[in-house]
Amino acid sequence: MSSIQELCLQYWNGTVRVFPAIPEGWQDVSFEHFRTDGAFLISAERKAGKNVHVRIFSEQDGQIKIKPNLDGRLSWKGTKKGIKLLENQNGIYLFEIPKGATLLLQGN
Repeated sequence: MSSIQELCLQYWNGTVRVFPAIPEGWQDVSFEHFRTDGAFLISAERKAGKNVHVRIFSEQDGQIKIKPNLDGRLSWKGTKKGIKLLENQNGIYLFEIPKGATLLLQGN
């Protein structure tokens, strides 16, 4: 089971990576509430070989550095005030998310 999770979500070098190692034949994949460092629950969906969206729920106030691997320009919206995009470098984003907030990331 942990091998499947590693295909869908990895955390190393301080960055969460979404669908970093999905086999090419797996065109449609999704997961719900995978826990990662910093008290975050991550959910994501991939359709037709492309990442569609990533949802991040914060169990505590904190920051998350994430590489969502979404195509196009990133759009995001949150369920609570206080969510901030602090950094954007080469498709890796640093967000500050308050406790109880959900952040939805999408490409366009």
